[in-house]
Amino acid sequence: MQMIKQKLSKIMHNRLVKSVLVVASGTAGAQAIGMLFVPFITRTYGPEVYGVLGAFVALTAVLTILAALCYPIAIVLPPQDNEAKALVKLSLCIALVVSAAVALLLLLAGDWIITQLGVAALIDFKFLIPLVMLFSACQEVSQQWLIRKKHFKGIANIAVAHAIVNYGSQALAGLFAPIAALLIGIHSAAIALRALLTSHLGRKLERTKARQSDPPPVPVSLRQVAVAYKDFPLYRAPQVVLNTASKSLPILMLGAFFGPAVVGYYVLTRSVLGLPATLLGASVQSVFYPHFNEAVVGQRQTLPLLLKATLGLAVIGVWPFLIIILFGPDLFAWVFGAAWQTAGQYAQWLAVWSFFALANRPSVSAIPVFRLQAWFLNYEWVSLVLRVVALYMGFFYFADALIAVALFSVVGALLNLYLVGKTLTVAQVFDREQTHE
Repeated sequence: MQMIKQKLSKIMHNRLVKSVLVVASGTAGAQAIGMLFVPFITRTYGPEVYGVLGAFVALTAVLTILAALCYPIAIVLPPQDNEAKALVKLSLCIALVVSAAVALLLLLAGDWIITQLGVAALIDFKFLIPLVMLFSACQEVSQQWLIRKKHFKGIANIAVAHAIVNYGSQALAGLFAPIAALLIGIHSAAIALRALLTSHLGRKLERTKARQSDPPPVPVSLRQVAVAYKDFPLYRAPQVVLNTASKSLPILMLGAFFGPAVVGYYVLTRSVLGLPATLLGASVQSVFYPHFNEAVVGQRQTLPLLLKATLGLAVIGVWPFLIIILFGPDLFAWVFGAAWQTAGQYAQWLAVWSFFALANRPSVSAIPVFRLQAWFLNYEWVSLVLRVVALYMGFFYFADALIAVALFSVVGALLNLYLVGKTLTVAQVFDREQTHE
C-alpha cells in the first residue's frame, strides 16, 4: 500500500501530469456545462434545427483551417520568442487576407456555391462564415502562444467561460424562438468572445514580461519564418483540411441525401462522443505537444513518452465508449428525449471510430515534431478517398444512413490504428539513432 501511495504521489507531482490535469479540469468544466444544457437544447429545438447548426459548424470547420494556413501550430516550436512572435504576426496577417477573400467570393457567388454544396439552408448565414474564420484563427493563434508559455490555467478558464456563454445562451434563446438563426448567431458570437478573451490573456502575459529587464529581442522578418516553416502551409494545412473535410463529409452528405433531421442525429452523436476526446484527448495533446518537442530537441528517448501517452488514453477512454456501444439508443432517448433514440444507434457505431481517434492524439502531436507533414498529407488523401467510398456504399448500395455511418466508422477506426503504428515506428527509429550517436 505504501508503495502504491508513493507511486501516486510521484505521478501527481510530475510536471506533465499536473499540466494535463489543469487543462483537463477546465475542459471537464466546459463539457459538464455543455452536457447540463444540451438536454434542454435538444428538447427545445428538435433534430431539424439542430441539423442546420451542424451543417454550419461542419462547413466553417473546413474553411477555418485555411484561414491562417496552419502557421499557428508552429508557434510552439521556435527556440526563441522573437521567432514565435513573427509567426504570430504572420498568422494574423494571412487570416485577415484569407477571410476577406472568402467574404468577397461569397458576395459574388455565395448563393450558388452554398446550394451546390447541398446546404441551401445556410444561404442566409453566408456572411457569418468569414467572420467565424477570422475569429477562430485569432483564437488559435492566441491559444498556441499560451500553450508555448505553458499557461494552461488560462486556457482552462476561457474554455469554461466559452461554454457558459454558448450553451447557456442557446438554451435561454430557445425558450423564446427555437430557430436555426439564433443557434448559429449565438455559436458565432461565442467563438468571437473566446477569441477576444484568449487574445487579451496573451497580450497581458507579454506586458508582464516586457516590464522585466530582458535585452531587446533580435527582430525576425515575416518572410524568414514563412520560409522556415513552409511545411505547415504546404503539407499540414492540406492535411488538416482533408481530415476535417472527411469528418464534415457525413454531415454534408447526410443532409443532401436524407435531410436535416438525420444531420441532427449525427451531430448530436458526434457532440456526445466528442466529450471524452475533448476532455482527455485535447487536454493531453495541448500539454504533450510542447513536452514531446522538448524531448526531440533535447535528443531524449521519445518512444516511451509516446507509448505511455497513447496507452494511457486508450485505457481511460475505453470505458465511456463501451457504455455507448452497449446502451446507446436507450441512453440517448432517456437523456435527450424520445425523438433522439435514433441518434443512439448512430452512436453505437461512431463510438468505435471515436475510441481510436482518441488514442491517436499523441501520435498526431508527434507528426509535426518528427516533420512527417508530407507523409501525413498523403495519409489524409487516402483516408478521404476510403471514407468517401464507405459513405457512398452506404448511400447507393444499401440506401440506409445507419449502414453508411457504420462503414464510415469502421474505416476511420482502422485508419487511426495504422497512424498510431506509423508514429510509434518512427519514434523507435529516432531513439535508435540517438543511442548510436
